[in-house]
Amino acid sequence: MQYFSYPNYTFDYFRNRGIVDFEGPADIALDKWITLKIIVIDEKATFYLNNQKKPVLVVDKMKLGAEARGNIGLFVDIGTEAFFKDLIIKPLD
Repeated sequence: MQYFSYPNYTFDYFRNRGIVDFEGPADIALDKWITLKIIVIDEKATFYLNNQKKPVLVVDKMKLGAEARGNIGLFVDIGTEAFFKDLIIKPLD
């Protein structure tokens, strides 16, 4: 699981500088559906996989800060096929 913040903070930006704070292990099998829940509060993002109680990734300080506005993207590696369904984006109650 990896966090990027385009356009300046790409995968290459983090990797070329040896920054690994924005990625974590995720047990994702091929040809299986997964669930992903992302909770964003201020500049912190917490990522949960398959309804687990423990997050697979916590980003304590997103690069563009709490005031940033823009799009959300889901990226799958080149040469990988992915399908998305039931995508819901809502404010936290």
